[in-house]
Amino acid sequence: MSLEEVVEMDIQLQEFKELDAGFAQFVERHGYVAGTPEVRHAYRRWEYDQILNKLEEERIAAKKAEEVAESNAISEARGEAKGKAEGIAEQQMAFALNYLKLFGHSKSKEDQDGEMLAYGIHSDVIKAARKQLEEPQEQQSSCSREGTNPET
Repeated sequence: MSLEEVVEMDIQLQEFKELDAGFAQFVERHGYVAGTPEVRHAYRRWEYDQILNKLEEERIAAKKAEEVAESNAISEARGEAKGKAEGIAEQQMAFALNYLKLFGHSKSKEDQDGEMLAYGIHSDVIKAARKQLEEPQEQQSSCSREGTNPET
């Protein structure tokens, strides 16, 4: 007895077949596939290929999702590291400026540099702090030589 005959014998299965296109397709395919061993084998091979294709698509999608997540994590870590480095540089610059303002006239340049280096202040930051403190003085001295006021 074929599946189609079983469905025809049961009213509920008939109604379900009319309502559910997937079930109707299954009944139709089953009747065709059950016909000969060659057709059954070909159909099973086709089903197997469909499953493999679906698995490959899912594998590719999962790999892409993993790559995106990894890329996002790397970008986030780089941003975090950059932010920390900028924060440290700002703290070092503030320390160097305050140190030079406090001890700029009472200690030699070598002593100042040595102490700031001992505190972990980078030499480039020390140079930048000195330059920043010298610029306003240079502007004031050039303005006073010219007889002008820098604030006007």
